[in-house]
Amino acid sequence: MSTGAERSTPTAWAVAGLSLIGTPFLLLVSTAVDVYLRNQIDLDLQTGLLWPHLLGCTVAALLGGVLFGLARRPAGRPALWAWYLLGPLFLAYLGMRNTVLWFFAEPPGLAALGLAWLAGSVWLARRIDPRLAAGLFATLSAAWIAGDAWSFGQRRVVFASPSALARSGPALAAPNVYHLLFDEFDTQLFERTLTPDVERALRGFTFHRQAVSTAGSTLESLPSVFAGRAVAHDAKAPWAAFNSG
Repeated sequence: MSTGAERSTPTAWAVAGLSLIGTPFLLLVSTAVDVYLRNQIDLDLQTGLLWPHLLGCTVAALLGGVLFGLARRPAGRPALWAWYLLGPLFLAYLGMRNTVLWFFAEPPGLAALGLAWLAGSVWLARRIDPRLAAGLFATLSAAWIAGDAWSFGQRRVVFASPSALARSGPALAAPNVYHLLFDEFDTQLFERTLTPDVERALRGFTFHRQAVSTAGSTLESLPSVFAGRAVAHDAKAPWAAFNSG
């Protein structure tokens, strides 16, 4: 008797393919889309910055297809289970790291999650053919993609971005004024924004690529910069730093 995993109908192939997109979509696309939407004005509304992430998702999904084929043999099933479980585990990590379960964002907690992920993959592979779960993970993939598409449509700025600065070029005599800009930003997206035309328009602008921050957000990093030492991340830190002598 043949199982659902062994059927090669077009529908079965479509379900299998969709099930393999979820993990790379969450890891490579969802995070980049969120960064873009929060900084789209600074990125000059260049949606093309997301294409490398979509391409990476496609290539990774093809790798998942290889794992799906290897799962025909029992020895290859743990790898496919690990692939399927990585997406939900990533979402769980994002949800836990800023809660009372912050421990799972630290190296020991991440190591524990990793071991649980691998052990769970092996345990499931001994009991269930992961290809039989393709329908479930295809449904999850569709939900994640639809959710991100809706978010993109709701949050995307649709008016034309001002380009007068880039067209005008640098001023003939730049003022002798220095501004220090601090911001937590995705380096890869930011570097692709700095085209030669933009850098010429922002004459004197220097991007310190080796700079690091003490926290994961601008609001939490700035107090440490002004205080000259690491400042605890709490609601009073910005006020204390900006009002210190």
